[in-house]
Amino acid sequence: IGVDVHDIINKRDSRIQNNIIIRINELEKLLQSITQENIRTRIMIELKALRLLNFQRQLRSEIVTCMRLDVNLETGTYPRLYKRPKQFGLR
Repeated sequence: IGVDVHDIINKRDSRIQNNIIIRINELEKLLQSITQENIRTRIMIELKALRLLNFQRQLRSEIVTCMRLDVNLETGTYPRLYKRPKQFGLR
């Protein structure tokens, strides 16, 4: 009938996750064979960054959830909180 958007998003996310896993494996193999210090440092930085991706996503989603909850609580009790006040000027 139509394109399933959720299915496409899930497939894209799984492809991205598979690419990340493949890159982590490549970097681990490279790390064992490379002796140059500057290249070794760059590989270690990229490897640690890739390993932290899931934690960053989880933390980001928790922050957004808390922000939405706080905004809903504040605007529920005082709906004019985010309205800009009128500025009266002399002409």
